[in-house]
Amino acid sequence: MGVMIYKSRLQWAEYIASATSRHFFGVGLKSFDSISLKTRVTLFMLVIFVAGIWALSLYSSRILRDEMQQMLGEQQFSTVSAVAGELSNDLRDRTLSLEAIAKQLTPSVMADAAVLQALLEQRPLLPLLFNGGVWVARADGIAVADIPRDTGRIGTNYSTMTFIANVLKEGKTSISPPLLGKKRQTPVIALAVPIRDAQGRVAGVLTGVIDLDKSNFLDKITQNHYGRFGGYVLVSAKHRTVITATDKSRIMEVLPAPGLNPWVDRFAGGYEGSTIAINPKGTEVLVSGKGVPDAGWYVLATLPVTEAFAPIESMLAFVCRRSCIHRSGLCFDVVAGHPHAAWSTCAHASGQPRNFQPGQQQPSDGGSTCGPPRRDW
Repeated sequence: MGVMIYKSRLQWAEYIASATSRHFFGVGLKSFDSISLKTRVTLFMLVIFVAGIWALSLYSSRILRDEMQQMLGEQQFSTVSAVAGELSNDLRDRTLSLEAIAKQLTPSVMADAAVLQALLEQRPLLPLLFNGGVWVARADGIAVADIPRDTGRIGTNYSTMTFIANVLKEGKTSISPPLLGKKRQTPVIALAVPIRDAQGRVAGVLTGVIDLDKSNFLDKITQNHYGRFGGYVLVSAKHRTVITATDKSRIMEVLPAPGLNPWVDRFAGGYEGSTIAINPKGTEVLVSGKGVPDAGWYVLATLPVTEAFAPIESMLAFVCRRSCIHRSGLCFDVVAGHPHAAWSTCAHASGQPRNFQPGQQQPSDGGSTCGPPRRDW
């Protein structure tokens, strides 16, 4: 008989745990008045106890989530900082290479287009650094030399492009925003350095082009995911435009205008750190950002919060599920008139033998410090 009662209690516990509160109380509501006061008090205390367990679980998960966010954020920021540093070094190497060649472009070389073309072709390192080619324009902005030759840039006037105009006017190295190339109409970014004459005046522009549609040095970050579903995004802060990303479809994506997304505004304004934010696609993500100051860019590493905090959610679901099944079994014991079975389960959960009965003398060597309940509960 005891075994049958125990099996019946488990079956009812699972049923009650999976049912809604309406189903749980549906049968007993009409006869609730017939339940004794002691049983009502016991049920009430069980409800309070279950609510306390769930509240404690929620509170614990909140604390754990905050601590986990801080830890994951620090790890993510460390990773994105290393990526930004590597990008900065790669850009510096390419800029120094262009500046070194620009110093070789003397007025006599600039005056002879054939000599200028030959000089560029004799630099095999340039195509490796700039997969979109390299070209030279004179002070009027018209290209006079170009590698590879089949790009058709010679004779094109680039003075209307803002970053070229800035180099000609200010004599400073400039990096373009992501834009469509004039000839091939593919997304590119360009590095432009001034060419100076003997008096130090700007006599032209040497420009290296990086074709974002082809394999390039930026792929070292975009080819990798962050976690399973996260990734990286490289953004031009001033132009609020995506240069490249793990999701290649985002290349040249224009980010929300100022005032529409506060965290886009903060990162574009120079913020460096980690936070939880809604990305432009409406997904809640753990995101860390680090600037690339030389280029006016910043790098983001993103990870969906559903992935970042999946272990916590699984733990909370497990605790709530087990608590619901266990406490529902106790409720059934009380309602079905088996308070001693309920006490046996409680005693086992608290470390006492399952055959421990209310009123039984407690062992003196260890055990719970709380006395047993009254015999008549």
